[in-house]
Amino acid sequence: MFPHLLINSFDLEFSELVEERLKARCVNIFTNTKVKEIRGEGKVEKVYFDDGKEVDVDSVILGVGAVFNPQLAVKAGIELGRGKGIWVDEYMRTTDPDIFAVGACAGKKDFYTRKYTPVMLASTATAEARIAGANLYELKVIRENKGTIAIYSTYIDGLVLGSAGLTEQSAKKEGFEIVSGIAQGMDKHPGTLTGSSKVKVKLIFSRRSGIILGGQVAGGMSCGEMINIIGMAIQQRVSYTDLETLQMATHPCLTSAPTMYPIVLAAEDAADKV
Repeated sequence: MFPHLLINSFDLEFSELVEERLKARCVNIFTNTKVKEIRGEGKVEKVYFDDGKEVDVDSVILGVGAVFNPQLAVKAGIELGRGKGIWVDEYMRTTDPDIFAVGACAGKKDFYTRKYTPVMLASTATAEARIAGANLYELKVIRENKGTIAIYSTYIDGLVLGSAGLTEQSAKKEGFEIVSGIAQGMDKHPGTLTGSSKVKVKLIFSRRSGIILGGQVAGGMSCGEMINIIGMAIQQRVSYTDLETLQMATHPCLTSAPTMYPIVLAAEDAADKV
């Protein structure tokens, strides 16, 4: 339905990487439209789109997302939040002090804006479960839920993509004054080593404070863990200055060169723009 793939979690230049990879595999992509009708006699034969297009098909796979069901909580007299998820406090307690809620059914707040956000991710649910488990018998402030950064990664035909926090588009929509830094490099050094992959990193910072707001990565398998470094940086509210002086373990067969580490270079790029 949107103009590009994965546009809710990635900025345009990362969405285009996905689209290019799929098109290279002869996948036809339809955007700015949605399925209106599926027809067939005994089996599916045609799909009709709301922009007038129609496609002959042999089979259909539906991947349309999910909606949580809070009715058990409603019947128990537990209040729902603004987004109709179960209302929980910072310790995952519901309005009934003896009942906790975690996962898709529990209401989510954005890490930076505290607004309701419809995030349903295993990474968020797992963090919530640890908070609830720590707080079942007494409150331990060190396990306080500070909101979701919606961190996740995906894999498409050899291309790994990861996202955490705000994208440039979502940060601007919220009214943040931002600066972004972009860097590209190889995930081994030298880049001619067997199995090396190109890595692209984009970091979004608050222009005035320098605090990181979000980040995106794309490239080889190393990106699956690289986004977790960015996620930790977001949760600890580090600045581009902190990332410029990041100390990392490196090895030619395992990582980018310490002098050309993409996260550091992206932070330097943002600092230069400021």
